Amino acid sequence: MSIFGGRDRVIRAQVHERLLVTMDSGQTFDGLLVDADASTLMLANASVVSADGSKVPADGHIYLPRFDVSYMQRP
Repeated sequence: MSIFGGRDRVIRAQVHERLLVTMDSGQTFDGLLVDADASTLMLANASVVSADGSKVPADGHIYLPRFDVSYMQRP
């Protein structure tokens, strides 16, 4: 059983959805959730979202540590 219990099911149900992921630091990423495991979220076609809402495209996939994710939302 996953250390995240029911949260794993909820996160895995969002695979192939575009999400805004906000980290505990306040940094936000916009991307397509393509995979998730107990420790990492992987975003494709991702951008870093600045405080003014502008986006800087990332080159390749972004891997985010789940323990540092504050919240995720659909744009």
